Order: sequence, then C-alpha cells, then structure tokens
Amino acid sequence: MLAARDSIAATLPTPFEMEEAVVFVLDADGVAHSSRSADVYCGLRDLVTSFVLEPHHVAVGLMTTGWASPLTEGAPSEVAPSEHPCRERVQLTACVDREFQVVNVVRFSEREELIIENEGEGPLADALAVTLVTMLRAAARRSVDG
Repeated sequence: MLAARDSIAATLPTPFEMEEAVVFVLDADGVAHSSRSADVYCGLRDLVTSFVLEPHHVAVGLMTTGWASPLTEGAPSEVAPSEHPCRERVQLTACVDREFQVVNVVRFSEREELIIENEGEGPLADALAVTLVTMLRAAARRSVDG
C-alpha cells in the first residue's frame, strides 16, 4: 500500500493541499484504477457505479488531505483540528482489502514521520468498507448472472 501511496502522491502538485480526493483500486502490481472527486464520499460512491471489481483486485482505497491536531488523552477535543493552534496539514491514505483489513497511513507536512495503523474506525473507514462490500456484491451478482 505504501508503494501505491507514493505512486499517487508523486502525481500531486501540492501533496498536503489536494483540491480533490483520489479513490483507487489496487491489484498485485499497484494502482489498477484511480479517479478524483471533490468529495471523498461521492468519489467512493462513484467508484461503485463506474468500476467493475475483478478477482485480481485486492483492495479499495483513498487519499485525501486535511488538518490534524494533538489529541488529549481520554477526552474529545472541543476545538476542530482546522482551528487548533497546534494544527498541522496531513495527507491520509486508507485502504481496505478483501479480508476487510484496514490500513491507514498519515503523513505530516512538518515532519518526516509516517503513522501506519492497521485499524480504522469512524465514518471514512465505514465508507471504505461499505464501498468494498457493495463492489463485491455486484461482482458476485455478475458472476451468477453469467
């Protein structure tokens, strides 16, 4: 997934201020398909209707940018990340594979650090999982219908 992230990031003029999110499908060789959308959720929805998932496709993912801010241990922040005085631009890449394993990679604009998580929760992770389920169901229907 890191190679796919690097491949997509290399095409971006400003990697931390993307005007459009990139949604993509991976196969064993890397990025098999990608498209852009001003709204990541619309991009995932459009992927479902415009791309046929084949058995060799291994994951569905997205790349987008936004703001991150420090988290307070055990307490939700009352300040939006974009308004926090310690905010930092980030690039998020998230993928879900056919076994519903989620990988998130967060790249920070001000430091070389990459945070890699093998889990995901929240609306974006849920949208990725729903996208994959919907695409797998459509693929199964196509194989049954012949």
